[in-house]
Amino acid sequence: MEYFLDNFQLRKLQLLNVLDSEDRFFSITELAERMGVSNPTVDKTIEAAKNDCLKHRISIVFERCETPVRSISTQRHFEKDSQVLSLRKVYIMDSLNYQLLFDFFSEHFLDVKTFAKERFASHSLIYNKLNQLKNMLAQFNLTLDLGQGFNLVGNERQIRFLFVSLFWNTYNDFDWPLGSNKEQFDGLLQEIDSLLQIPLSPIQREYYRLWLGVCLTRIEKDYLPSPNIIPELNLIIHQHHLVSNLKKQFKQLLPKQLDEEVFNQEFSFLLLTIYSFDIRDCYQRQITSPHLAIIYQLTNGQLEYQTQIFLQRLFSSLTTAMTAQDFDHFYLNLLNMQIRYSFFSGSPGNFHLKETVAFNPIQKFFYDYVKNNFKATQSVVLFNEPLVENSLFLEDMARFLYSNLQKKGYLPKINFLLLWPDKNNQLAQDIAKQLPLYQICCHHDLSQCQEFDLVIGFDFYQEMANVTYKNMLYINRVYGKKDLVIIQQAAEEIYLKKLKTCFTTDL
Repeated sequence: MEYFLDNFQLRKLQLLNVLDSEDRFFSITELAERMGVSNPTVDKTIEAAKNDCLKHRISIVFERCETPVRSISTQRHFEKDSQVLSLRKVYIMDSLNYQLLFDFFSEHFLDVKTFAKERFASHSLIYNKLNQLKNMLAQFNLTLDLGQGFNLVGNERQIRFLFVSLFWNTYNDFDWPLGSNKEQFDGLLQEIDSLLQIPLSPIQREYYRLWLGVCLTRIEKDYLPSPNIIPELNLIIHQHHLVSNLKKQFKQLLPKQLDEEVFNQEFSFLLLTIYSFDIRDCYQRQITSPHLAIIYQLTNGQLEYQTQIFLQRLFSSLTTAMTAQDFDHFYLNLLNMQIRYSFFSGSPGNFHLKETVAFNPIQKFFYDYVKNNFKATQSVVLFNEPLVENSLFLEDMARFLYSNLQKKGYLPKINFLLLWPDKNNQLAQDIAKQLPLYQICCHHDLSQCQEFDLVIGFDFYQEMANVTYKNMLYINRVYGKKDLVIIQQAAEEIYLKKLKTCFTTDL
């Protein structure tokens, strides 16, 4: 939360997330190692987090234990949300940057002098916060006009995307930051279910409710999309009865009467958001659905054609044949992802990541694959040219391909042999936490598998002397974070070699 939380707040949340991860006592030394700080800093962070929970009536109870070592655990009383998320939300709501953005949305911001006086802050501090926000807004292709009659400057669809991203990533999933009643959208969501031919998940329903709430708020304040935002869509609005039903439901929700041309602009924008952000784990077969007909009109068929070429290249390079259902799944998700990045700029990740995490070798493998694959299609499809230069788009595509190929069993597994006197399989659990994206199979007996990719043990364990294996790794009997990092590095190297054998073409 680079724009909302300071380092101390982030450290308190990090501490609570560790304590929340397992129902046990954590020693102060273990917490210091996990958080990368000193023992006194951990003690200071614990006391500060306790005070914050008491102050904001968040039901996290801290229990200390002094023997055999100083340690601490938490008792939680769950209601609808994780209590750690509740504290995170409090920190965000109290931040000046969030209050500035919310005042921009609700049009309560008058001037810096008034805002600073109401928050008992200096003018220089508020100007410093505004400069931070300018950097963030620039990533959404928006600017701030702090002159007379303050406003956000930029495309209306970008302004709406900004506030949907802000609220979705700062509130908990089922919180509602707007003044309207979100239940009023249920009828419209049923029509979206019919149009997409698959029921929305609970999370998706909340996300579309938020889009609708933000759009209606902007309409009420007379902020409308630019004329002819998607002129092609107007050609097919009446071609499908499902779209007509959706149109009727949408008209009933509007806070004010709009003339027909302006209404069609808003309805076109609604269709755009429905398709741009409909990314799912699984799809039924929908090749003849209204969804694809509208997308085809939306981009004159170019994105549809480009996606087919991309997938044909992907599937022809895989050593394992894909099913028709998997083709549809990838086809519709990648198509929607391209529409999202073709019409909306910026990343919601700006609101919840403090620093950019460097690519590991596996992520870079898929990033390069996506980039090279799109470059290869440029000679036949011109629509993708700006997308090839969009690093956010390429990163999202790479993550999607990797995670879904992995889920569907098209990528390799790694077999570990753990020669370890551990009845509770703690080492196997820690390896799984260290390597959450890989399919790791941990075995404890030589007879359990014909071939192991890596044998892990320690110098004095009896069975290690009886094993001769190409990839053997010795770690400390009392292993720690460094040992797990060594295992991670070895696993990445092995996995990358196995991964390359899944593709018949060089990247």
